[in-house]
Amino acid sequence: MTTRTKSALLLFVTLGVGMLLGVLGASALQNRRAEKIREAREHGGMVRLMETVIQPVDEAQRAQLRVALEKSEDRFNAARLGCHEILGSQRDSLLADLDVLLNPDQRERVSEWFSRDRNKSKRRRPGSRR
Repeated sequence: MTTRTKSALLLFVTLGVGMLLGVLGASALQNRRAEKIREAREHGGMVRLMETVIQPVDEAQRAQLRVALEKSEDRFNAARLGCHEILGSQRDSLLADLDVLLNPDQRERVSEWFSRDRNKSKRRRPGSRR
């Protein structure tokens, strides 16, 4: 094997390892972010998250913060559910508009795509009402 071939091989191996590390690193970061979002969406998750960020100085402050955070968490959850309902009605409206424009094969593909999207959402949001 010539020096030139060895150099090219080393370059491609280095490139491949770099790409693999990049993909694995990005995936790990995305998974960590998704886990934090899942934890925050659990009942009491936002309270725990905000306590970590705020770092109360004592138990008295922690108790006062919990009252405010729990009240806000309920409002956040209600708003999130409202957003999902609005998005669902917008999706249904779009499907009705598309229904007259698409042939049966196209309708089926669009329907399957939205079904996969809804199923992914259900897996990401345990306890979702949809």
